[in-house]
Amino acid sequence: MKNALKDILMMICFFLCVLCFIAVFYSTITYLSELGRDGSTILEYFILFLLFGFGYYYLSKQKPKTITINCPYCKKKYTMEDGYYMCKCKNYFRKEGNKVYREDETVTNLIQNLLILMTYISKADGIIATECEIKILKEIINSIELNNTQVEWCISIFNKYKTLPYDKNVIHLLNESLKSEQGDSEYNKQIKTFCLSSALSIANANGGSTYNQNLIIRDIISILEIPLTEYESLKKDTNENIK
Repeated sequence: MKNALKDILMMICFFLCVLCFIAVFYSTITYLSELGRDGSTILEYFILFLLFGFGYYYLSKQKPKTITINCPYCKKKYTMEDGYYMCKCKNYFRKEGNKVYREDETVTNLIQNLLILMTYISKADGIIATECEIKILKEIINSIELNNTQVEWCISIFNKYKTLPYDKNVIHLLNESLKSEQGDSEYNKQIKTFCLSSALSIANANGGSTYNQNLIIRDIISILEIPLTEYESLKKDTNENIK
């Protein structure tokens, strides 16, 4: 919220500066016209200045937000984008904006991406977090063994992403997290199964999955490379549990 307000104020200041330059150049051109001189050249330079200014402002907004921060454990300095990292002191931390969180104050990328995906599934039916869906989400969080601070972090993630449109890139990020953390181990396969099983449970929590929820489930199967036979088996188990 603070960052958004800061961006708005910067934009207002930028446009005020532009208006001031417009006033100055208009006065200059008017003065030159009164002297019988051609002000078109100055006007051309002014237009180029405006184009350069807008271009610079746009490009500056596209740059990754890299900020110098300190490891919360050993205080080593890093300049990095937002994300979950391991310091050279072998401790994990997360950077979000200009804040840094210790390992026990946040969750891994794997857990965070999984939760974001479940949030997308939950709201894909057009109803954000019904009682049944919240119950399943709580079961997912409780199964991961998190402390109270980490649970609050998960709740904040859910509240953030329940208002955002679905982006299947989160499944790619989830897959990357699996490969980087566990490779192709049996644990990796178990997480994929857990992911699809949880998605099916949430999608069918209100009596049946919707078209949009099925699209997300198809993305999960495709990107995580889950065999169709396993999907059919999990789908059958989910339907039986609903009955």
